[in-house]
Amino acid sequence: MNKLKKLDSNHFYTRFVDGIWKLRAPVMFGGDRKEALEIFTSLHKSYPADEDVSLNLAVAYIENDDESKAISIVNSVLNRNPNNLWAAKLARELE
Repeated sequence: MNKLKKLDSNHFYTRFVDGIWKLRAPVMFGGDRKEALEIFTSLHKSYPADEDVSLNLAVAYIENDDESKAISIVNSVLNRNPNNLWAAKLARELE
């Protein structure tokens, strides 16, 4: 990850992978749920139609105890693409 950041820290994929890492990794290995939320919020502003960005943002909201925002994002993705299986799974989990 450090090599990616040195090459281009603002590239979409560098930020996306960093966000996933911060969201999924344990704190002792660099995980940071609040930072993941900031990364995915920023990516979502730049790429609002990207479903993966949107759903990772929803997961970041869930991890930061803001399920109402997560539900809104998941519903938005399902309205655009009712066949998105990940969004459907998240919607069921948030019921």
